[in-house]
Amino acid sequence: NDGSELWGLSKGSNNLELIQDINPDIGSAPKELTNFKQKAYFSAEGEIYGRELWETDGTKDGTKLVFDINPGGFHSNPLDLTIYNKKLYFTAETYAGGRQVWSSDGSDGGTQKISPLVSQDIFSSVEGLTSTREQLFFSANSKLTGNNNSDDQELGRELWSMKGNLDSINLVLDINPGAASSNPTALTSINNILYFSADDGSHGEELWMSDGTREGTVRLTDINQGSKNSSPGDISEGND
Repeated sequence: NDGSELWGLSKGSNNLELIQDINPDIGSAPKELTNFKQKAYFSAEGEIYGRELWETDGTKDGTKLVFDINPGGFHSNPLDLTIYNKKLYFTAETYAGGRQVWSSDGSDGGTQKISPLVSQDIFSSVEGLTSTREQLFFSANSKLTGNNNSDDQELGRELWSMKGNLDSINLVLDINPGAASSNPTALTSINNILYFSADDGSHGEELWMSDGTREGTVRLTDINQGSKNSSPGDISEGND
């Protein structure tokens, strides 16, 4: 019994084959399979590692751990694997920094944390990493730090964007102003625009859109009028 493991179907063949028994008996439970540079990248729980980032070219020898992000058998649990600007981006968790944005070119040395832990902005619990053609979006609990503690500004969970590096990280809009959270969810890219669900504190949880600018981030409608939630989900592009 190999548990839940990674299997492949060779081109021109109808035979399923076990690619590698990553975690014998227990199963590695591969998730988040994403095609990048002619390989599949995924999260899996190894025999001696926690749940980390792996890659495969479809062969046993070509299936390996990319990087042990949270060492010592702890899980980094990579999520939201996303391709942007010829790199793989994802969120992962460490015991020191919580869940942050990471990038990888597929190598150990080329896998690194992007979002800041302690700098001008402090993020925690990054979620919903989603790419358009021009940028990455995500939600995060965040705080803008000032020169002293009295200047710190709590933002709650809001929508952020970045273009692949630390210097490009930007608060898109404090949708629910102050320390309250708008809780952006269901982040979905359609025609280079991000659509998502958020609560501005007055209209409940409704459908929003953003082009990455403050002015271009707007509520589209108030489906359940007033402060009640319509809670949009499963956002997708329709046919003309």
